[in-house]
Amino acid sequence: MSEDEDERMLELDALTAIYPELSMTGPHSGSLYIDIDLPHPISIHPSGDAAPVEIKHLPPVLFKFDLPVGYPETAPPKIMLDAAWMTPEECRSKHIPALLQLWEEAHEPVIYTMIDWITTNGFENFFNDEITRTNPDLLLNHDARSAQQEFERESFLCQICQYRKKGAVCTRLDCSHVYCTECLEAYYTALITQGYIDQVKCAEPTCGKRVDPSQLRALVGDELYERYQTLTKKFELEADPSTLICPRDSCQALIRPRNKEEMLCICSECKFAFCRKCQRSWHGYYTKCNNRLTPELIVAYLDDEPEGERVRLEMIFGRGFMARVGREYLIEKQFEEYKEKMNIQSCPECDTPIERSSGCNKMTCTKCRTPFCFLCGQTLLGYASNGYEHFNEIYSLCYRQLFTNTEIEEAAQ
Repeated sequence: MSEDEDERMLELDALTAIYPELSMTGPHSGSLYIDIDLPHPISIHPSGDAAPVEIKHLPPVLFKFDLPVGYPETAPPKIMLDAAWMTPEECRSKHIPALLQLWEEAHEPVIYTMIDWITTNGFENFFNDEITRTNPDLLLNHDARSAQQEFERESFLCQICQYRKKGAVCTRLDCSHVYCTECLEAYYTALITQGYIDQVKCAEPTCGKRVDPSQLRALVGDELYERYQTLTKKFELEADPSTLICPRDSCQALIRPRNKEEMLCICSECKFAFCRKCQRSWHGYYTKCNNRLTPELIVAYLDDEPEGERVRLEMIFGRGFMARVGREYLIEKQFEEYKEKMNIQSCPECDTPIERSSGCNKMTCTKCRTPFCFLCGQTLLGYASNGYEHFNEIYSLCYRQLFTNTEIEEAAQ
């Protein structure tokens, strides 16, 4: 074995020991994918009008080399560079000569030095901003894959089961909190199955950010995700005071009218057209609601007074409808009696029951944040300041009664 041959083999043995991923393509040649160290994130402009996105990883550089006879004393190594963000012309005219200069300066084994130089100085010397404009999607896709690979190699403490697990079996939510996927699947499955839709969010108590829909679907599957969407829509409709219930007993779908003053309502499920006021089939704008169901009629139905009134109303409105209205009336009546007994006031805007536990009589609804007077129930939205003027106006029913019937008034007596 010649001295050159011996020196080449020693260098190749050292390289394969340092870089196990190095691929030998011949007795004295090989190739290696080299990751570039970025000194700072790069701003990329995605296709279209999307906002700039920062990336932290570049596609690797493919470095190929061949050690000819005479290397390293008299002959330079034959090298080739290739990367998705470099042009062949740049490599031939600029990057390869810069690397060969390392051999010119020493005439010693330089392959390790070249690899290290590419790793640490490749971005500064090779990167061209033009690639961020000509092929941004390639860089963005690679950055996303690299970030996921890094995530999968790391370990994280799941705050649900309190076990540390690899990222490969974990899920990072949009809020950056990480949990093991198995825990999240069980957690969200239980919430959706039991109907706790408002709790389908990050499990961290101080966070509370909603879960990205695509992540949620991947965690719980299509069937439960459809249930989640249906219940979400249902709860949104129930929270809206303008929401109506389809009068048809076979439907009972929730309906959100497009116009709160419109009398004609059409059920989105069964397409039944009815009058908002009398809840009967649509009779036109110029026909009076002759059979409007008033509280007095409901009481007469429940008491069947005069005799036969129940049968008459059932013939007009339907037995199932009248039975449901009767039950709702009794429940509402019992609730109103409970509210009066427990000193509970309803929000004038969304009708949410509000109990005053302490403080003055200026209240704020916990649901819609409407300020109102706890004594008279009047909304305080119309006041220029914070609503306290309501208790200072001489003509107000609550003049000088900001602390009436409160523990503050009791303590002052």
